[in-house]
Amino acid sequence: RKKEVSNLMKHQGSKVDPGKKIHDQAMELIRKRELDAAREKLTEIIDVYRDSERYAPARAVLGEMNMDRLFARTPMPGKLEYTVVSRDRLNALAAKFRTTIAYVQRVNNLVGTMIHPGDRLVVYPLEFEVEVDLQGKRFTVLKEAKFFKDYTIVGHHLPFPNLGKETTI
Repeated sequence: RKKEVSNLMKHQGSKVDPGKKIHDQAMELIRKRELDAAREKLTEIIDVYRDSERYAPARAVLGEMNMDRLFARTPMPGKLEYTVVSRDRLNALAAKFRTTIAYVQRVNNLVGTMIHPGDRLVVYPLEFEVEVDLQGKRFTVLKEAKFFKDYTIVGHHLPFPNLGKETTI
């Protein structure tokens, strides 16, 4: 028995990926259109299983889900529906709700900037934080300190090469 155990100890077994099961569950939930539950599973992988092989795919899927939800008229935390009153102007509404004219136009399918009393506009404050990882070539968007979306940095030029670890823009 000692010889068998010794032989087993010499050989490395396959590495167990703790995020695989949760990722598979999330993908099944997406197929069933249970998006909030899937979002929770993907967030769990990102928050808990950083060494999982499913970490990067979970970030990619969750980022796309977040963008889809951001630009849809469907509810999400912080998203409001505003009814236009007389004298409202799109630029003033964008400033009031800490968003952009382009966002309001896109999410509400507006072709121009003309709005009318009684129009019901979806608005959302576009207040995000970012993390920049130049070595990893990753630009991460955060909402309330939680992952929202990743982008790959394809190139950069810093006018001040000696920026501190944290910089306010």
